[in-house]
This record gives sequence, C-alpha cells and structure tokens, in this order.
Amino acid sequence: MAGRTQPTYFNAADHTVISYRDADASVERPISADLATIPFEDAPPARAVPSWKGKNVYEGDYWAATTRGFVHHESFLEREYLMAADFDPSSLACCWQPFVLKWPKGTKGHRGHVPDYFCRLGNGDGLVVDVKRPDKVEANAQQFAMTREVCERMAVV
Repeated sequence: MAGRTQPTYFNAADHTVISYRDADASVERPISADLATIPFEDAPPARAVPSWKGKNVYEGDYWAATTRGFVHHESFLEREYLMAADFDPSSLACCWQPFVLKWPKGTKGHRGHVPDYFCRLGNGDGLVVDVKRPDKVEANAQQFAMTREVCERMAVV
C-alpha cells in the first residue's frame, strides 16, 4: 500500500457515488443495484493506512482462514470483528475498506465514508460493516443511516 495516494472524498454530483479500484484503475459510479455483482471482496483497499511515530492504536494483519490470506485491521475492535467473521460459517470472504462512498455535494457534515469491511456471504449477499466502539455509535448514527440507505439501493445488507 505504500506510495498510494489517499482517496479524494470530493463529489461534485448531486447524487451519491461509489469509488473503488478495479485492476489498479480507479472507478467511480453512481449507486445502483448492479453494483451488487461487483466482487468487492477481491478489491484492493481504497485507501492507504496512515502511519506515524507514536501512533497509539493496534493495527496489523489477521490471517483469515475463509480468505486464506491476510486482512488488515486498524484496532483491536476491528480484529475482534474479523475473528468473528472468520469463524462465521455464512461468511465466505472479508476485505478491508474496498470502497469510498462519496455523499452528494452539500451533504451537511459529510464528504464521504470508507466502510471498514465488506464480507461476501454464502448466499451471495454482500455485507458492509462499520466497526465502532459502543460509545461512538450515537455520534455516528447519521453516517450509519446514510450508509444503510446506499446499501439498500445496492442490494447489499
């Protein structure tokens, strides 16, 4: 991930768009039901992990049996989610931050959002996951609602 630029969250459109990487090319599309067929579980991360001396979070890579490879996490809480998803028989694959949701111009207080994980379930459905501490859930309620609305339009959970 070194050398990659951070994604831009600017969206000049008056509708939500999704930005992701496909074969090392950046793709930006409006939200639609056909996005449910994109294998986001195989997508590279949409952003690089910032790092600095003295950073006081636990980040690393978890080896997941379901994907037979490493999946990144930025905290103990994210690692706990990965472990639970890895042991869940309905989970076939899980990847870290595969896309950016860019909210429409003028969306108060929000430029965009990078969900923490995307998981592919055994029935073919996708699952978008945001990992937050319980004391941060209320403060992020609007972001969760906006993400849920996009997922419903994309036909993923």
